[in-house]
Amino acid sequence: MTRQNISAFPDRTVSGDHLFRFALITDTHLRLPADGHLTPWKSQAKGVERARKALEQIAHIEPHFLVHLGDMVQPVPHMPSYAETAAFARKLFDAQPFPVHYVAGNHDVGDKITR
Repeated sequence: MTRQNISAFPDRTVSGDHLFRFALITDTHLRLPADGHLTPWKSQAKGVERARKALEQIAHIEPHFLVHLGDMVQPVPHMPSYAETAAFARKLFDAQPFPVHYVAGNHDVGDKITR
């Protein structure tokens, strides 16, 4: 929608109690320092730092729950560092003051075979 189209809608105010508040996060692609060889992008080395900052900001809105939409970690399941990286990621998300629900991405469960 363009800005023009949005302004065509009448103003809507929310009244009453909200049923719940939630947050979404996706593609954190967390990796441990040992996973540095997995991608050529230096920005991915800041994934843990960015995820922590995002979780801090999410906590400020006090959601009833968070949904992670996939690709929680960078290494895929067949890589040696996957289990350790996935455990680190789960520990990070499990430490939040709200429940976290996960949708699997290809980095979390692997890619389908295309041959």
